[in-house]
Amino acid sequence: MDQEIIKKAGDIIASLSGHGATDGTEPYCTLALIDDEGYPTASTITVSKSEGIQWITFCTGLSSNKVKRIEKCNRASVCFNSLQYNLTLVGDIEVITDPAVKKEMWYDGLKYVFTGGDSDPDYCVLMFKTRRYNLMIDYKEAVGRLDK
Repeated sequence: MDQEIIKKAGDIIASLSGHGATDGTEPYCTLALIDDEGYPTASTITVSKSEGIQWITFCTGLSSNKVKRIEKCNRASVCFNSLQYNLTLVGDIEVITDPAVKKEMWYDGLKYVFTGGDSDPDYCVLMFKTRRYNLMIDYKEAVGRLDK
């Protein structure tokens, strides 16, 4: 049962990514980070790509508050929710500036923010890796860890 829920969760995340959203669904989730004062802060962000629930990438600017927060504390949580599901992932996040990764994670919607394309000097990728999860899909729940 847990593997079925984990697979469904991965499919949902992929369908909500900048690379996968095709049905007009708003491709957003909530990313929570720790701020300078030690408080959690949440913001809405679009997934670039994902691999099941194992990892998720986001694109943002190097000058953003998100990057500043990650540099001080790399712990994060991601939440996707609707009336049919609530997917909460907890793990670690890092900032990636490698040009090959930036190119791979680029999706068309970013051109409105980063006018220099995937080589824009402010553009970077955030790589989130799940350690634990709490997944509720169609009133079925799976709770566990990936970092065993």
